[in-house]
Amino acid sequence: MKSLVTTAIAAIGLAASGMSAQTACGSFSHASLFAGQHVRLPPAPPHAELLGGSTIGGMWNVNHLVGGNLAFQSFQQCHVYNTEFEFAEIPTITGEICMGVWKNSGRTYNLYHTARTFEDSGNPNGTMVLTHIDRLFKKGNGFAGTFDLKFYDVVGDLESEITGDPQAERIMRQ
Repeated sequence: MKSLVTTAIAAIGLAASGMSAQTACGSFSHASLFAGQHVRLPPAPPHAELLGGSTIGGMWNVNHLVGGNLAFQSFQQCHVYNTEFEFAEIPTITGEICMGVWKNSGRTYNLYHTARTFEDSGNPNGTMVLTHIDRLFKKGNGFAGTFDLKFYDVVGDLESEITGDPQAERIMRQ
């Protein structure tokens, strides 16, 4: 899922160089990267039920932080078959959805996420790999952890790397 995080993190790394970034999940310019604010979900009704509870399975509202600043937000779904996809607030140019796989050890979850990256004109220019190590909160209503986002050129050489902290809240159903 070119992990929205991937796009945001790539953008942060490229922001310093004045470049713009696009990935399979979208594109953004460094000017808009930190312009946004946390978008809060409406409160769940009192009878809302947690989906998943003691598992990462379900739907999440994820804030991707770099250096304590919001880089971007996303909706992420983790499925019982250890797959996931994510949709970030970053505009897409290709219509692709970012995807990955996860595994768990107790309440700790490891996510591996990869996607192609694109230049501003839409031509492929490499690959990104996003990894997460997240810890599910005791009540199952959120998780937090660390992420590492790496960008590779078309021949597989590492171009940049960005790290940060995802913070998520489970999206409830009525």
